[in-house]
Formats: sequence, structure tokens, C-alpha cells
Amino acid sequence: MEDTSSRPPGDRDDFFTPGTTYELAEARTPAARAAFMCVATAPHPSKPSTRRAFGFLRISPTAAWQSYAMGPDVWAYGWTAVATEPGQPVTVYEAQYDTERLGLYTNRAAARQHCLADVQREAAPPDGFTSWVPDHGDDAPEDLLVFSPGDESGVCTGYSVIPVTASPAYTPQDQEQEQGAAR
Repeated sequence: MEDTSSRPPGDRDDFFTPGTTYELAEARTPAARAAFMCVATAPHPSKPSTRRAFGFLRISPTAAWQSYAMGPDVWAYGWTAVATEPGQPVTVYEAQYDTERLGLYTNRAAARQHCLADVQREAAPPDGFTSWVPDHGDDAPEDLLVFSPGDESGVCTGYSVIPVTASPAYTPQDQEQEQGAAR
């Protein structure tokens, strides 16, 4: 495993993760506890080595959510991932090879990382590159393709990341929906 301790926080794996909600650990009172829902991360356009996290910030439990972007300097304040609210559906991400389950992860990035590691072990072309191609929509399944120089269409690797929404409780309507979808 790579030693990331000397790299800035935004370049390590301990940065905000899309699909995760965080609370600021050092709140003076519970009423002052800030929360940040991370929706996406991306490199800063003028500072490619610095990632930014995009999402929604709430400065207290009773405040309204506001659009917000955070950098590694803000991560250093001590944000902690929190569980989703009880009774809410949870989306997990399944890494797959063909139809074989490789693992379930709480975020898309970890499922992608698993698939990429497997492709790299299988000796992906050294002069090629990989890209994730979504089916359709924001939270759609994605397929991992390998592109070689001069190849515009890419080759499907068989690796996929599939979002799976888990219900907090069983209801008869869930079973009816699943049976209808299977027909």
C-alpha cells in the first residue's frame, strides 16, 4: 500500500467521499454542529493537485442546507463521517466482474478502486487508459472500458459498478415491486 502520510489531505484517501455526510467533530454544542453532504469531488482547474469537494453545508441542525465547496484545508478541521438517518434508504455500490459480486462499498469511489485494481493486475495495456461509462442518469450503473491509442470505441472489461438501494424495512409493496420488475 502506498504511504500517503506526507501528501496534503486532499491528495490522500482521507478526504471527503461522494455520497457521505460528515459532521464537524469539534462543535461547541450540539446546536452548533455543522454538517456537510458530499456530492462530488474533482481536481481544482487551476491547481490540479488540489481536490475540491462539492455538496451541501448546514451550519447547525436547524439551519437550511446551502451549496458549498470544500478543500483540503477545511478537511483538516476534523470532519467525521456519520450514519444516515434511521428509516432512510441507503445506497451501496457493488463492484462486479460480469455477474460475479466482488464487493459492496458505501461509496462509488471504493467500488471503482476495486475494479481498477483487478484490471491492473490483469495487465491492462501500458499505453492505454480506462474510463467509466455510465448507462444513463446520475446514479446509473457504470461499465469500465479500456481504450488503446487510436481506439475510439474502447473495449468493455466486464467490470461494473452497480448502485443498490437498500430499504430500511420490509414492506409488502417492496415485494410487489420486485416481482413486477422481475417479470
